[in-house]
Amino acid sequence: MKARTAAGNQLGCLVVSAPEPLRGTLRALSGKELVVAAAGLRPGPDLSDAVAATKAALRRVAHRHQLLSQEIAELDQALTVVVAKTAPGLVALMGIGTDVAGQLLVTAGTTRTGWCTRRRSPTCAASHRCR
Repeated sequence: MKARTAAGNQLGCLVVSAPEPLRGTLRALSGKELVVAAAGLRPGPDLSDAVAATKAALRRVAHRHQLLSQEIAELDQALTVVVAKTAPGLVALMGIGTDVAGQLLVTAGTTRTGWCTRRRSPTCAASHRCR
């Protein structure tokens, strides 16, 4: 996530410092629109030109952003499956999604035999699995 955010920030910085014809075109775009537009830029063969060099940089950073977004989506899907398989009752609770359930599992600690294999802590004492 941090790397994708960094790529988005880099795109914004590149737009701010881009030569005027390019900056004017991209400045009004939202984050997702900017990523799509920048990924579709065609810099041309002569990168000694400032506009072409900026287009090349924007295109590369946009592609990085897209790849990281795809990776995050794939990992989110895998995490959803793992968390739902590990703690289906937890995910079924109102307001508990994959991220919260996953964090609770990591914080509480799980083993093959279940939660709370060590001495019961005040946090874990409230869990129905510790009784």
